[in-house]
Amino acid sequence: MKSSSRPNILKIIGQIPAALLIWPLYILPLWTLRQIKLVKKAAPWVLEFELSDEDTRYTKLWKNWAGSSLPFCFIRISKLRINRNNPGLHWATVAKRMRQLVAHELHHNQQQFNLGPLFFPLYLYQLVTKGYQNNPYEVEARRVAGEEE
Repeated sequence: MKSSSRPNILKIIGQIPAALLIWPLYILPLWTLRQIKLVKKAAPWVLEFELSDEDTRYTKLWKNWAGSSLPFCFIRISKLRINRNNPGLHWATVAKRMRQLVAHELHHNQQQFNLGPLFFPLYLYQLVTKGYQNNPYEVEARRVAGEEE
């Protein structure tokens, strides 16, 4: 199934338990404090947020982190932050990396729709037992996004 597929109503309902926890406690406070900004609707039922370019205590946590998929949304770093973290990158490389990042995070959103409330426990289990690089959900997202290993 492609990452851009429209989720059906059961898949949307499956995201509600995690969304009820994450949106009021994480997404909305970050947006209110202007640590993230809404960029656009990235796919059906998925909003794209961008991390602020300001250096704050929160944004500094993202030094080695490019994106995070959450119920009904994902947060990604900006092109400016990619340049800041990797000085000297050509603009075309930055643009390609941004496209791959969005495709990677959208695929995680599709995984969430497919697995519903089981996604986060399964993802964390794989993360703990296999590590980030070997986590099957990450391997699949990198493959779909065309990222080099």
